[in-house]
Amino acid sequence: MKIVFMGTGTSQGVPVIGYDSSGIDLSNPKNWRTRSSIHVYAAGKEIQVDAAPEFRLQCLKNSISRADAFILTHGHADHIAGMDDTQFSTDLDSPYNTYLHVGLTPTPIANPGLASLQAALNPESHNYYYYVLNPATGMHQFSTTQEEHEQYRAQFAAAAAAASTQSEDE
Repeated sequence: MKIVFMGTGTSQGVPVIGYDSSGIDLSNPKNWRTRSSIHVYAAGKEIQVDAAPEFRLQCLKNSISRADAFILTHGHADHIAGMDDTQFSTDLDSPYNTYLHVGLTPTPIANPGLASLQAALNPESHNYYYYVLNPATGMHQFSTTQEEHEQYRAQFAAAAAAASTQSEDE
């Protein structure tokens, strides 16, 4: 099995547009990352996992021209916005290929669970208006004011810059 990491960035990519990246060494290619997706080669088949908005560029960069199966981990834009570029697989004879087979697929392609449906119908009440990803934990930090939000952004940027500098020294 071979796995090609086509993108390993955040939901916004790295660096983030409009984000102060002065503490990040942008001459280091590791600090330029597209949104997450992988391509798996296994048992003579090619499996694509997610289609980031940069999917076309990721395929060209990695010489990927087909996919025998496509897995979408979830319906967020950073995982599905590149779906239009998957047309290279239109000739794949699969009951899930809606280019060849008219109508519904045999099973749901995306099937949210009961907890997701209940959360959408009954959203929790809160005063959060802002959120930012904490790269150290992979969790979001929620804020009620823009000032608080900017403080978290600066804190996480400083931590990311320190981690980047540390990894370069190793």
